[in-house]
Amino acid sequence: MNKKRSITTLLPSLLAVTILTIIVSTTVLVVSTTLSTNNNNNHHLGAVASSSLIPSANAQTTGNNNTTTSPVGGGNATSAALDCSTIPPKIGAKAVSILNPNREVCDIVILRESPQIKGHNGTILNKFLAINSLVEVTPAPPNITATIKTTPQSPSNPKVIAMGEFALLQTELKPVLKAMVRSDWNVTAVHNHPILEEPDMIFVHWDALGDLNSITNQTKGA
Repeated sequence: MNKKRSITTLLPSLLAVTILTIIVSTTVLVVSTTLSTNNNNNHHLGAVASSSLIPSANAQTTGNNNTTTSPVGGGNATSAALDCSTIPPKIGAKAVSILNPNREVCDIVILRESPQIKGHNGTILNKFLAINSLVEVTPAPPNITATIKTTPQSPSNPKVIAMGEFALLQTELKPVLKAMVRSDWNVTAVHNHPILEEPDMIFVHWDALGDLNSITNQTKGA
């Protein structure tokens, strides 16, 4: 009888402890979920905040001098054999060096300042990377260097692999294709990016092998 009374007496306490345990567990779960969500949001916000619009061709930024800012994965944007900041002047005043997460590749944007390209909703598209020309250059590995018969390999004029995309007015397509054929470049794609833009544009992907000076001079010629 006393045992029954003892158990009966303890039941409210046991029930209270069980309820308290459930409340604490639920609170911990909610807090953990909230922290995880915040961390994910902060990650995405950081990615957005770290991105930037195309710099002005006259702006002096770390993007122009790819030697001081560490990209994803460590290192800097100066390639093992290329100083990315020296390439834009070889191409022209509207060329700007931007950071590539792969430190062996130099990325050069060639800005189109005129004419203004207007999107279907009236947005001026020139400020977006996707509407400008891009040239990417990386040192050629030894097995490819031997096949490039232009000028002797030198530190100031290394053999390179180049890839890029030219953002052209449709009226510019034919002369640029002719220049690319003369330079023995490979045309790998011709397509549109936006639609209903004014004036009409067309985009040409290409790749090429050669010494750095020849590639940059041919880029100017195109």
